[in-house]
Amino acid sequence: MMSIIRDLKPAQVEAIAAEFGDGAYPEADLRQCLSEIEGAFRHERRRQLHMSFTKHKEQLRALSACLRRLKGLLSTTPKAVNVFASAIAQSKFDKLDGEDLADDDYVDEFIADRYAEAFDTFEEFQAHVALFEKATRELSTDDHGLRFYRGEPPPDNSKKGSPRRALWEPIFELWHRRGKRVGFSENGPLMRVLRQIHLGLGLEEPSPASVRQAICDFQRRGGVQNERPHASSSLMMTD
Repeated sequence: MMSIIRDLKPAQVEAIAAEFGDGAYPEADLRQCLSEIEGAFRHERRRQLHMSFTKHKEQLRALSACLRRLKGLLSTTPKAVNVFASAIAQSKFDKLDGEDLADDDYVDEFIADRYAEAFDTFEEFQAHVALFEKATRELSTDDHGLRFYRGEPPPDNSKKGSPRRALWEPIFELWHRRGKRVGFSENGPLMRVLRQIHLGLGLEEPSPASVRQAICDFQRRGGVQNERPHASSSLMMTD
């Protein structure tokens, strides 16, 4: 599948490719990596436009409380079913034409039928309100289920934040696969690559301290700090 780089400018892509040793044009694996980074960034931006996870839970709790109150009112308010049936019947009645309205027997039968249907519909409505109340109440206390609905990963996969996991670590992984040492230097090639990515995506320049910590975490998790890169010496580059 062709990888398309949309956000980074050609000059930024060339600068990143040069750091990887690809010359002026990135190899397929680097193009794919940059394309995925851009996709992850756009996904995060779209997610941020929506309601936060905490706010979503609060809304669900509020909705559940309203539905619970409605459920109680529907079952205890005198003549609530009659008011409901009257409203339904009236909405149907308003659609009758002049010829139908001129026939009294037809009108009486029509209203009686609509009332009977509305009484059945009211029971279904009560049942649906009860189901909706139960679903919102349960979801408001189920973090895993709510994250599934929102299309979000578990918190242990996202607690490091979007820049570290979605934007930086794919670069660290590809850097290591290319046979280069994943190490930190404030003006080293990895920092230069990350600066170009942040620049292209309109982000603030990456914090050296945060990048250093991210590299340490990446090394500890993958054990690459003591692992000799699998590549020829011509590909070796240290920072």
